[in-house]
Amino acid sequence: MTTARRTHAERQRDAEDRLTQALAELIAEQGYERTTAAQIGERAGYSRAAVRDRYDSKDGLLLALHERYERLLLGDDPASAPTTLAEFFARLSAFATQHPEWLRAIFIVSFESLGAANDAFAPTVHRWVAALDEVALRLLRVEQEAGRVRADLDLDVYVPRAVEGLVGAAFRWCLSGTPESGAAFIESRIASAVADLAPPT
Repeated sequence: MTTARRTHAERQRDAEDRLTQALAELIAEQGYERTTAAQIGERAGYSRAAVRDRYDSKDGLLLALHERYERLLLGDDPASAPTTLAEFFARLSAFATQHPEWLRAIFIVSFESLGAANDAFAPTVHRWVAALDEVALRLLRVEQEAGRVRADLDLDVYVPRAVEGLVGAAFRWCLSGTPESGAAFIESRIASAVADLAPPT
C-alpha cells in the first residue's frame, strides 16, 4: 500500500500549524518575551532555525498567528464576515474550543505588548480592538433594528464598554486560568452579553 505524497501547499500548511501551535503553547506557558525562535522550532519538531527560515523572526510568526485568528473570527473578506451576532459568537466559541492555547496566547501577548520590549506588536493590538468595536457595532445595530437587542441601549456607549469588559475579564483569566478553561471563559462572556442585550419580555 502506498501513501499519497503531500503537496507543497499541504506541507506548508502543516508547518504553519505546527509552528503556530508551538508558539501558542510556549506563550501560554512562559510568556512571549521569554519564548525564543529556537524553542518554537524545537517544540514544533523542526530545527532551531525553522522560524527564522520561514518567518524571519518570532514576531513574523506571531503576526501570522494573529492573522489566522482574525480570519477565523471575521472571515477572509466582507463576503465571509459574520452577518449576525449569533454567528460571531459561534465562531468565537468554536475558536476557544478548538484552539485554547491560541486564545490564551493572543491575550497574553496583547497585554505584554504594552511594554516597550514588545512594542512591535502594539499596532496590531490597537487595530484589532478597533476592528472588534466596528464589527460589534455593525452587528448590534442590525440586531437592534430587528428587535433582538434592547431598543433603549445606546450602542455607541455599550460597545466600547463591552470590549473593555472582555479585555478586563481576559486579564483576570490569564492570571488564574489555564488554556483548557478558555472555552468556559468565552461561554461565560457570551452568556453575560446575551443576558445584557436581550429585550424585555
